[in-house]
Amino acid sequence: MAANLGRPFQYLSAPARKEDLARKMAEKEGIQRGLICIYSVLNHAGLFLSGLRKGVRLSNRPEKKCLFIYFYFMDRNFGLIHVKLQTWFPMQIQVYVNGHEWLERKTHC
Repeated sequence: MAANLGRPFQYLSAPARKEDLARKMAEKEGIQRGLICIYSVLNHAGLFLSGLRKGVRLSNRPEKKCLFIYFYFMDRNFGLIHVKLQTWFPMQIQVYVNGHEWLERKTHC
């Protein structure tokens, strides 16, 4: 997707404020609408594991490092938004919208 749109896809190996990086990139390149960039990151994720041990059901949420992909977009109504995709089944997806940025855009229109 990134290659087709001529946008960067980058693995971030060190902790970074992804939103700040994406915002700076959008400002520097004058992106007002559409895909800004895609980041992949290893983050801690609670995995639910269950099983049986000697007839007793066990459940726990161990912390593991898992790969997430973050898609950063500039939306004309909501401003900077991002989509967080986990790369393992059931492949949950979360969409983050900054309400403060949306409200600021509404008051300036």
